[in-house]
Amino acid sequence: MIRKNELNRSDTVQMETINQAGMVYRNLAAWMRAYIISTIQGLSDQAQIRQRLSQIPMEYVNFMRSYFGDDIANTYNTLFSDYIAFVELLIDAQKRDDDNAVNGYMEQIHHNLHHTAAILSQINPFWQESEWRALFFRYLLLTIDETNALIAGDNTKSADIYETLLSVAMKMADYFSSGMQQYITAQNQA
Repeated sequence: MIRKNELNRSDTVQMETINQAGMVYRNLAAWMRAYIISTIQGLSDQAQIRQRLSQIPMEYVNFMRSYFGDDIANTYNTLFSDYIAFVELLIDAQKRDDDNAVNGYMEQIHHNLHHTAAILSQINPFWQESEWRALFFRYLLLTIDETNALIAGDNTKSADIYETLLSVAMKMADYFSSGMQQYITAQNQA
């Protein structure tokens, strides 16, 4: 028999796990900013930052696997990894002022984000495709604006954009966590 305090402890651990998974978006913002700065300033730590960025999807995917299975987790891992790679390439193209490459990467990113939002809404009825799409695109546009501000040398504007980006990342984490809480509650009641 499970005692009430054991159930509460289990619920608390589960909630902490959900919240940690949601924090992936904040981690992505921080490491992507490091990548942007490193790229623009030509620092020697790009390989290490890229390595760290490539690990971020696994933090999220391991959580997804436990609730949605291997196929969804693997698909999401590919989409999330591709998103990060495309954004890195986009930043590189922005620095080179290569409009053709920027447009090409933007097209690939748009397709990726639409697909990702669709999958998330299909696996969890408490996540809406339109909401994920809005959050993803707001996040992307802020990343682009942040890069442009840093390229222009406007550090004040860049810092303001980064602050807004972190706010959007928290909204994404909250939306993720809320949807997961509702999903788990519904699964437990079924």
